[in-house]
Amino acid sequence: MADGEIVSIRQPAVAAQSSFVLVNLLGRLGFGCLSALVLLVIACGPVEAHSVLVSSDPSPGEHLTTTPGQVVLRFSEPLNQRLSRAFLLAPGGERFPGRVASSSTIDIRLPVDVPGPYTVRWRSVSILDGHTLNGGYTFGVGAVAAGAGSKGPGAQLHDSSKLVLWIAVLRFVEDGALLLGAGMLVVSALGRRDPILKWVRLEAVPVLAAAVAAGVTSVVAEAARAAGSVSPSAIMLYLSSGLPGKARVARLLFEVVAVAAAARHRSRLAATGVAGALIALAAGGHAAGANPAWWGIAVDGLHLLGAAVWAGGILALRLIRPPEGWRSAQARELLDRFSPVALTAFSISAVFGIFEASKELDGLHSLFDSKYGLVLEVKVLAIGVMLVLSVLAWRRVIAPRSEGAPTLVAIVAAVVLAGLPGVPAREAAAALAARTVPADPALPRPGDLTLGGRAGDVLVGLTLRPARPGRNDVFVYLLPLAGEDAASRLHVSLRAHGKNIALDNCGPACRRTGLDLHSGERIGVRVGRDVAPFQIPRLPAPNGAALFARAEKRMHAVSALRLSEVFGPGNPPVHSTYRFQAPDRMSLRSRDGFESVWVGSTRYIKDGPHASWFVQPNGPPLHVPYYVWDYVPTARVDPRIVGTEVVNGKWTTELSFYGPNQGAPVWFRLWIDRHDYVQKAEMRAEGHFMNHLFSHFNAPNSIRPPVAGNR
Repeated sequence: MADGEIVSIRQPAVAAQSSFVLVNLLGRLGFGCLSALVLLVIACGPVEAHSVLVSSDPSPGEHLTTTPGQVVLRFSEPLNQRLSRAFLLAPGGERFPGRVASSSTIDIRLPVDVPGPYTVRWRSVSILDGHTLNGGYTFGVGAVAAGAGSKGPGAQLHDSSKLVLWIAVLRFVEDGALLLGAGMLVVSALGRRDPILKWVRLEAVPVLAAAVAAGVTSVVAEAARAAGSVSPSAIMLYLSSGLPGKARVARLLFEVVAVAAAARHRSRLAATGVAGALIALAAGGHAAGANPAWWGIAVDGLHLLGAAVWAGGILALRLIRPPEGWRSAQARELLDRFSPVALTAFSISAVFGIFEASKELDGLHSLFDSKYGLVLEVKVLAIGVMLVLSVLAWRRVIAPRSEGAPTLVAIVAAVVLAGLPGVPAREAAAALAARTVPADPALPRPGDLTLGGRAGDVLVGLTLRPARPGRNDVFVYLLPLAGEDAASRLHVSLRAHGKNIALDNCGPACRRTGLDLHSGERIGVRVGRDVAPFQIPRLPAPNGAALFARAEKRMHAVSALRLSEVFGPGNPPVHSTYRFQAPDRMSLRSRDGFESVWVGSTRYIKDGPHASWFVQPNGPPLHVPYYVWDYVPTARVDPRIVGTEVVNGKWTTELSFYGPNQGAPVWFRLWIDRHDYVQKAEMRAEGHFMNHLFSHFNAPNSIRPPVAGNR
């Protein structure tokens, strides 16, 4: 009877019983893996992979009155700063390059003010997995941007080139050759067991050589796509950039070792080379985006090693023709040797494959409503078919060669999964990253210069981006006492360079324009009849983080001090005088006669000059010293030095920064003397305009409870 034909013979009782046991084991294992997959998918969380554009400023299709000072692109994960890039095409054909401003941000300076459509193009290369994405979008100045996308920046991907397809084909050849080479080494080793099966002859050298050739070509193609060139310098730049590049180099080296060892019939060394190549394959892919990376690489590596033994062994069996067919005793001997190895390898591959799926999926629904989920279903279905055919082949109902086709389908699906940019968990991570960007573009971000002020009872925040000489985005944030919704009804204008400047609405509390700024310009923000004046400092404003840190240390070490406070926006504002004594004493006196004394957890209050004292014991403990900027102990954004001034007869350096307090925007200015004492402080928040003057640092200061009898 010819190979591959269905046979119908009675099996010995022992063989039949063994077949029944194996079928039960595989059936239970498949059901257990499916159940675990469902449970893990429900509980799984997102991972990062590919650096996807999650937000941009301006956004796709946005219509502006004037050009922005810069375009800001924010990506979902850290960028390879040497390979990631962006540029902008102006209406006149001018091209302006971008720069990687932070680990996941690209800025493009825009020094022109010309109406028309502006086109942004970007290329992101992930520092985590080395994968490249290309995209772009359009916005308009003085005219609607034709062809601008309406689905957000993440939808503007341009990755349909033939190079992407060729990379996928090469990866399929390389991955398939590695799996087949591993299977050939395993089956050959099984054939050399006693008694030796001389007919089991598999030459792995050509297959592993094909893996090397496809691997080298795919790495060069990936480097060309990431760097935009096939020059040796571009390839070296890609291969020397972080873990992804090193993992690709290691993969190729391990493959060369495997070929050389196989050519010299050193099977163990060849197997080590193949195993190293598979682990390096995991280290240079999505697994490197896990947190921690070693865990993701270990999980994916074990999944690949198990698949190489099981699926690779199935492919290797397809290349063998037993002398007397697959129903002979010798063929049965080989299948009996391979079955326990395959079962163990399948178990390892399935279990760690479940963990792999739990990293990539964003819930059970992701299996059915995403491209990634559909491809994963195809892969699981192909593996299921392989499993059924393996059982039938082991029982000699069909020839083992029948499992080859679904094996190839599973490998193709795995390659597609490795290259998809829109996996569900990645999209969830991108959405999470987008939510971390302040909802209002006028609120300061790291790298901005920001100043707080007031126009009547309206809080006004002025922010410059990128805060360097030349054209800048000027953002105005407005917050009246009635809240952000009421800000949309305010009549706002800006005056600079001796003329009124048009402002675009960028949100209910946000206004924006583009201005050419250098140093010393005066800007006035008019809100109704009131004006908030601002003077632009020297650009770029020096970083004041070190000065602020020294002032923090100095001010929190004082044992006593006094401050005079003016609190608005009431008319007239409230004037108060405070005295502080460490560690837990404070006295307060207002011009209207209100007095309060804190001693530890006891508070004494006097409502007027002729009122009696009353006591509030067991209150919250008081910690002295305590300052107005302590409201935002960890959320301060880029303190900047914005000027100098004489305060209390002392020469001071003026520091400005922003610090949201539980989501509420707050601006601060501090005037710090040469001994790092804060002589003056301003706080600007919604309905809270506070000016503080400090004095009498560490001077003798005794705060006692009110005298007895004055109850």
